[in-house]
Order: sequence, then structure tokens, then C-alpha cells
Amino acid sequence: MFGLGIGELFICIIALIIMVKPQDYPQLIRKIAKGYHELLDFKNTVIREMNMLDIDTDKNRVKDEKMLYYKPNKTDLNQENKDDENIKSNSK
Repeated sequence: MFGLGIGELFICIIALIIMVKPQDYPQLIRKIAKGYHELLDFKNTVIREMNMLDIDTDKNRVKDEKMLYYKPNKTDLNQENKDDENIKSNSK
């Protein structure tokens, strides 16, 4: 991901252990864990928001498709037939 292999990570961990005092290990581990959990929360938030955008987009697409394939119901057809009859009777 960042161009670091197992060897490079191992060297970074060893250097970190050498540079940090042993009494600061618990505090360092807590900070690392907190940062990791914040990163996971951020990732989950982004995924949730992207899914919400997909749902909204799908709703709009379905609405548009319904308009493309609109089938009038019986009352609409009856009204159209009445309108057609009125037009025919007026043209005679």
C-alpha cells in the first residue's frame, strides 16, 4: 500500500521500541489503538454515506424508469375514452 514490506515495518517497530521509554508503552499503545478506531469509524461513515447516495440514486432511477414504462390504470383509460367520444361527437 505505501511501498513498505514486512522487513521495513519490522525495522520501524524495532526503532520505535528503542526510541520510546518502556514506561510510555501503554500510553503509546492507547494512542495507536484510538487512532486506529477513529480511522475505522471514518471508513465506516464514508461507506455508509456512499451507500446512502447509491440508494438515493437508485430511487431516482426507479422513479424515472416508472415514468418511462407508465401504464395507465382503468380510470385513466375510461377518462381517455370519454374524451375521445367527446371529440368525435363535437366533430360531427
